[in-house]
Formats: sequence, C-alpha cells, structure tokens
Amino acid sequence: MTLLRVAVPVSILLLSVSIPATGQTLEETRSMMMAPGLPQLPSPQDPVIVVRPEITDEQMGDLYMIRKQFREAAGLFKKLSDQDPRNPVYLNKLGIALHQQAALGLALKYYERAVKVDPRYADAENNVGTIWYQRKKFEKAIKAYQKAIAIRSDMAVLYSNLGYAYFGDKKIRAGDFRVPAGVDP
Repeated sequence: MTLLRVAVPVSILLLSVSIPATGQTLEETRSMMMAPGLPQLPSPQDPVIVVRPEITDEQMGDLYMIRKQFREAAGLFKKLSDQDPRNPVYLNKLGIALHQQAALGLALKYYERAVKVDPRYADAENNVGTIWYQRKKFEKAIKAYQKAIAIRSDMAVLYSNLGYAYFGDKKIRAGDFRVPAGVDP
C-alpha cells in the first residue's frame, strides 16, 4: 500500500513535467527537459539525414570480387588501370578478375604488366607463377615463385606454391623432405 501512495504522486509529478504549460511550445518544453550542454532531441519535423560514406571504384571492384562478380570487377579494374596504367595494384587486381574467369592469357598479360611497373611486387610475381603452374609450365612457375620469394621471403604461400611446382615438375618426391638439423618438427 505504501508503494501505491508513493507511486501515484511520482507519476503525477512526471506527467506534469511532460505537459507543456499554457502558451509553452513543444520545443520550449523539450529544451527545459534537456540537461545544459547536451544536444537537443530532433523534432518530428526535422529531416532524417542518412550519411553514407563514398565508395571508391577500387573498393567497388573489391566488393564485386568478394561477391564473385568477376566480370563486373574486371570492368572496373580495367577502367582504373586505363586511367592509371602505372598502378601495379590495379593491374594485378584486373589480372585476378580475369584469372577467375579462366582468361589465363589476359590475366598473365596484366600480371606481367604489374611486375614490369613494380618489379618488387611479390603478389603479382606469385600470380605469374600460378598461371604458369596451371599451364603445366613448371620451370617457369618455379622461376616466378623464386623471384617472389627473393622479394618477400616472409610470405608462406610462396613457399607452398614453389613446393607444388616442384612436385608438378617431378623434381621432388614426398620422401625427399627432410627436417633440417636444429629444427624441431
């Protein structure tokens, strides 16, 4: 019963604060209820503004790649590489989009252009190796992977790809692997 006696006056007090006084606008009521220094609540008449960050063509191309829309990605990366033919990233990404469409000759062309623009671009050199590997030109694949390793010896995938190329070329057999002395397997 005491809870009811306290609850009723509190609810009346809260209701009276929320009802505007005679001649008082809704906006004035809102500003009275706000703590000083805090932003005002938007009114129902305020327009809703949705802010969307701008997305670049490269980001859109990457989204197409994620969605496996390789033709659309290739179109965007082609546009970007035409606009900036000295950008090895655009050339490499165009090669990847073409590679995913099994256009190996065109993909190789763009991978090699990326390497020509930036001879220190290990990812593109690795991709050159993957084309040669798929074409069963294992010696060329091995050379490409070795070049990539010389550039980026910290990329584990390069060693894996090199190992596959050696297997494909029959230069190494499964029993040929030995753990070097001093390395704990």
